[in-house]
Formats: sequence, C-alpha cells, structure tokens
Amino acid sequence: MAWSYTAERRNTGWADSSRQVYWENGWTVTEVTPTQAGKMRLRVDFTTYSSWAYPENYIEYSTDKLVFNGTEILIQDRTRVGYTYTKYIQVPNSWSGQNVNFLIGLRSVWTTLGATPNAPSTVSASNGTFGSAIPITITKAVSGALTHTVTVSCAGRTETLQTQGSALNLSWVPDTATYAALITSANSAAATITCTTYYGSTSMGTSTKSITVSFAANSLAPVVSSGWAAASYYNTGTAAASITEYVQGYSKAQVTFDASKISCQYGATISGYSISCEGVTDSASPYRTGTLAGTSASIVCTVTDSRGQSAAETLSVSLRPYAKPTLTQLAILRSDSSGTEDEDGAYITARAAANFSPLNGQNSYAMKLYIKPVSGSWAERGSMTSGAALTVGTYSADTTYDVRIVLTDALANTAQYEQRLPARAWAMKFRPDGNGVAFGKAAEHDKALEIPADWEIYRGTGPIVFPVAQGGTGATTAEAAKVNLGLGSLELRSFNIAANASRDITIPASTHGFIVTAGGGYNNKGIWVYNSTTSGAITLSAIGTAPSSVTIATATSEITITNNTTVYLYVAVFSY
Repeated sequence: MAWSYTAERRNTGWADSSRQVYWENGWTVTEVTPTQAGKMRLRVDFTTYSSWAYPENYIEYSTDKLVFNGTEILIQDRTRVGYTYTKYIQVPNSWSGQNVNFLIGLRSVWTTLGATPNAPSTVSASNGTFGSAIPITITKAVSGALTHTVTVSCAGRTETLQTQGSALNLSWVPDTATYAALITSANSAAATITCTTYYGSTSMGTSTKSITVSFAANSLAPVVSSGWAAASYYNTGTAAASITEYVQGYSKAQVTFDASKISCQYGATISGYSISCEGVTDSASPYRTGTLAGTSASIVCTVTDSRGQSAAETLSVSLRPYAKPTLTQLAILRSDSSGTEDEDGAYITARAAANFSPLNGQNSYAMKLYIKPVSGSWAERGSMTSGAALTVGTYSADTTYDVRIVLTDALANTAQYEQRLPARAWAMKFRPDGNGVAFGKAAEHDKALEIPADWEIYRGTGPIVFPVAQGGTGATTAEAAKVNLGLGSLELRSFNIAANASRDITIPASTHGFIVTAGGGYNNKGIWVYNSTTSGAITLSAIGTAPSSVTIATATSEITITNNTTVYLYVAVFSY
C-alpha cells in the first residue's frame, strides 16, 4: 500500500549551525503491516546524505518521533544499513486517513495515512428457510490480501462455512432434519453468522449478522392416520335427547381425537386440537360444533404440534331432515253419534291428518281434541288418529262451542287448529225461561237480545248509527268517527319564504287549531298556538311577536311575512 508524503530539506537548527542534514532519495512510508486488532505498523525508509561522516551520531541519538494532533509517539525500532535507515512506527487504526507529521531528526514531513488495512470486513444475509440455501455476502472494509473465516451458530449448533478463505459470496443450507431435532417447540430459530477477517495469520476483528430461519409451512406437520378424528351426534339437553341420530336444527356434532393415530415429527409434541364448523370454532374439550341447521355439515378437524405446525381433515356428517308438525285435511262439524253431519246433532266430529318428520322411525306424535263453550274452559275429549274421525258428545245444538285440535311430536313441537261451531240457526229463538231472545241463532245469554256476529241492524235503508252520547261514534266511516271522537290528525308543512314574500297555506276547513313555528334569519322567532273559529286573514306583521288576533277564514288562509329576511315557516295543522 503506497503512502503519500512531502519531502523537505531544512537546516538542522543545531548549535553548530554550519552543519545541515540532508536526505538522499527522500524518504518513504511503505506497506503497512498489521500487528493486532486496532493497531497498524508503518515502515519508514530514508537515506542520509552520503558525504555526512557521522550521521549516526545525529540520527541514532536524536529525538525521532511521530506527532499527531499534538500527541507524540517515540520511534524506538530502528535498523540501518550504511546510510539507509528503516524505522517502524505502531499507531492506532483511528489515525487512518489522517494527516500526520513525522519528525525524524529535525526534519519534518507531513503525510496522509491511508485506510486502515486491518479493519474487519462486514457480513450480511437475510432471513431464510430450513432446507433452502441462504446467501451470505462478505464486504471488505479495505482492499488487500484479506481472508475470512465464516461460521453459523443456530440452536446450539455451529457450522463452519469457510476457514481463512478468499470467497466473498457463500451459501448456507441448514438441514431440515438436523435442526428439527434441535428445535421442537418453535417454528423458527435465531442464527448468528460470524465473519473473522485475517491479514495473513493475524486477526483483524469480527463482524456478525443475526437472522431468523423458519421451517417451511407444514413441512413438519403431524402425520395422521385414519380414525384420528371422529364425529358423533350430540343431542343432550335438547328436545331431541331421545333421538339417537343427527337431527336437523337440534343436534350438535362432538369430535374426539385419538392421539395414538397422530405422529409428530422430530421430537415435536401435540399442543392442541380444534374444530371449525359453520363459522364456529372450538379449541377446548369437549370439541363441539354449534347447533347444525342444515341436513349436512362439514367439520374441519385440526391438530397442532409444539412447533405450531398443523394437520387437518374435514369430516362430513348428514342429519335427518326435521320440520315442525302440521295439520291438514281438517274437518269439524256437528253430527249424530255415527259421525254423520247433522246441524241439529248432539255430537261433534273432528278429523285431521298429522304431518311430522319420521326421523328414521324415532319420531312420534300425539293428536288430541279439546272442546269448550264460548265462555267456558277447555276440556280434553280424546286422542285422534291421523286421517280418522273422532266423534264425541253430547253437546247442545243451541250452544256455540270452540273446538281445538292439537298435534304434538316427540320433540314437543305442536300444530294447532281452532274452529268455532255456532249454535244452530233460528229465525227467532227464546231462552227456555224467557229471559233472552235471539234472531238468526239460539239465545245463549240471559237478559240479552242477540244476533249473529256478522249481522247488522238497519233502520230504514241503512244501518243504525248511534251518537257519541249513546256510546257510538255518530259516523259510518273511520275518518268521520275520528273527528266525532276528537281524535285529530297532525300535519306538518314546511315553506321557504323569501324576504318580503308571502305564501298561501291551505288549511282544512274543519281546522280548529294550528301551530305556527318560524325559524331562520337572525330574528328570535317563536311558536304561537291559536284557537279560533271566526273568519279573517292571518298576518304576521313582525316575526317574533304574536299578533293580537288570529282568525281562520275558510279552507284557505294567507300568512304574510313582512320581515326583511328569508325565513323557514313550519305550520303544524291539528285537525279535528
């Protein structure tokens, strides 16, 4: 390595001023020899003037030193062959690239030290995967005949990739099986790459690089054999508890795992199981799905090992279709004792078809008949068979009865049908004791005049309308009745009224009161409530102040805004 310097001749400045010191051939700073990490030694060669008879008296015993930023290093190592001298100076690496002043004898030379030749090289690499090549790059800090030893330490194991070799681009392929046996509780490990730089046999220092090496996804997953995961129905605690099959809408699936049919690789152990079905995941024993709503379901069963790698299998289950029971082919009628329809009969006959999900023969049904007088209590009158008639008695033909059929299956779901059997028709019928009379039906109540529910009473050409005072509405339509009963409607109307503009607002003729709210602009508006049935126009001459009198003319009234600003006017009309 060449070093720059500046040659200089000068007077000695000694007591004998007639003497001068000269250097023949100048002097040089030559190749640097590393001594140890952080140190370097400079070789300085110079030749004294050959006509000088006793140079050694001045050279050997003068104060030779190197000065850097005011720090002096004495030169102690000298050799001489004739008039040629070689001096070695050890300096710290931190002086690399700096200007230093050599004082040899009384001669001063400035020179610039080059880059430190024994600074360690740097090593770089990226994260990688076990079983795949991981590139490693060495970058020299300086040029020169340097060599490098590179090692990699991972999971307590160290591999040497190069010993004082010259290669700058290396590759490390960490063997999967080797490291899997060392790494059983994680899916990755830290690796440290160490590069030691040498100049000859002398170490110039080290540099390191830490990376993460991972096992490829599921490359070491547990190996499972048939039957390692099994699913069965779970009906406990449901209405289908007595059913020994999957039932749609009731059953869950419960999964069990057989560890003897699971093999973890290279020392790993099972860390857990999980199942996932229809958006529900369960990672704790017992492993159960949610209630299965369809007639089939897929359950993803997973086993995970201590490295975090997993194996999975999807189990499919089929469920028995289930629907709540229904009633069809319904018939309820008055009859004689044989079940033949008879309006005057003293018996009631009912028939219905029961529809229910069989669940492979494990579902059943019960269908029962209930009867009560309109104002009485229900009484069970017998069990029915699907499609067959049930006749019960006796029941007065002059009494109205409610009849109910209830179908219940083994899962406690029901279907129900109810029908009212009116008393037989009469033009007019008195109570036996004379305390009641009915038209179009039998008299069923004491001290009452009765008609069928779908009859009306007419006076002249129309139905009788009872006034409010007599408990009626005084009207034949809902709107009219609402007005008569004071049940008004509230209407909100909004207008954007410009400055000094007026707007006609239509108010129903039947209006007896309304609310005016003016908002917007910069004035403090207000809310006014008016009640009047007199005639006249409504004029708000000053918004914010209620007028002294407000009247309603006919179906249309005009509100005039005279304030010099744009306002929003809301009119809430309450009609009754």
